[in-house]
Amino acid sequence: MSARSRPGPGLRAALACAIAVPFVYYATQLIAAPFFPDYSFLRQAASTLGSDSAPLPWIFNSGAVLTGIATLIGAAGIAAALRRLGRPPLAIALVTLALLINAVVSIKAAYFPLPHPRHGSGPLMIGILLFSSFMILALWSLERSGAIKRYLLATNLWILALIPFMAHWTGLDTRACTGLLQRLATLAIYPPIGIAAWYLARRLRAPDPRA
Repeated sequence: MSARSRPGPGLRAALACAIAVPFVYYATQLIAAPFFPDYSFLRQAASTLGSDSAPLPWIFNSGAVLTGIATLIGAAGIAAALRRLGRPPLAIALVTLALLINAVVSIKAAYFPLPHPRHGSGPLMIGILLFSSFMILALWSLERSGAIKRYLLATNLWILALIPFMAHWTGLDTRACTGLLQRLATLAIYPPIGIAAWYLARRLRAPDPRA
């Protein structure tokens, strides 16, 4: 890629926001947990830190809003980067939609903290989980993208392996490890956003061998 088409400060900042998404998500929990006596990462879901039983729910809920805002800005950065790389418009639209759904769910979770009935993501979770698949589609014919596509495929396989446990199809009592299962599942949601953005930022900085 020629020097003229390298990303400007706005695009770099937007991609940086996407890269920050998983860090903000997990850091929020690490910051909020010490203020919740006897909180268990193994047994309790992340949203419990922002529930009406939390001593300082605003810490977690503020972090959820920041996660949503970073995802929203990051969606614009990832979409712009994919356009610069000449990716198919439909695939870009699907990637952007998955990220926008993720952003809305994060902000909604803070606005409707547990035990509010509207707290959960419901069917919107499908859109969130499809981000990796949509990114694979967007990068499908792009040269030198094998490693990132294999990683994204691995995240799909990871969540598929967890579904039987999270849906209670195994017959095992997983109530004692609800928090652990949730956090294992988020490895297929938040890190792929940051890693995909990091990959795109590197591709845009690299010179085009065809130039």
